Amino acid sequence: MGFVDIQYLLRVAYINRLNGITYNGIIVPIRDMFARDSDTYPYIVIADQSDVPIPENRNSFMRRITTTMEIVTAFPVGSTGGRSQGEQIANQIYPLILSKDSSNWITLGNGIIVGDTELQSSNTLTDVLESGAGYRYIYRKILTFAHDISMR
Repeated sequence: MGFVDIQYLLRVAYINRLNGITYNGIIVPIRDMFARDSDTYPYIVIADQSDVPIPENRNSFMRRITTTMEIVTAFPVGSTGGRSQGEQIANQIYPLILSKDSSNWITLGNGIIVGDTELQSSNTLTDVLESGAGYRYIYRKILTFAHDISMR
């Protein structure tokens, strides 16, 4: 197989892998790049990706692909909600993406091998949003994963 852009394949694998995550018994929507206006909190956005070649040899192509996702939660100002909702959702994501069990690794098919996977960073950003419903605290739990991928 020659060189191909596999970011799309990896995004689809993420969406399929994360589909079914719940919070308080409610399915958390997974979106590609942007949430929909109709989405309610919490939701997950597969945001940015980068793809960097790793020098290899003539028989294979190596890529280092990073994928950033945002777990977005919101609570009215003065409520008891906080960043723990995003952390609880992240705790469901980690074993799905960072599995030590090779039978549960992300697969892309077509001779594409997902090798080492690591959590590069985990951050929480906060903001206050004004809308027709009043002010809300917005929490974004931002996770960035890196994958070493080879194509033969």
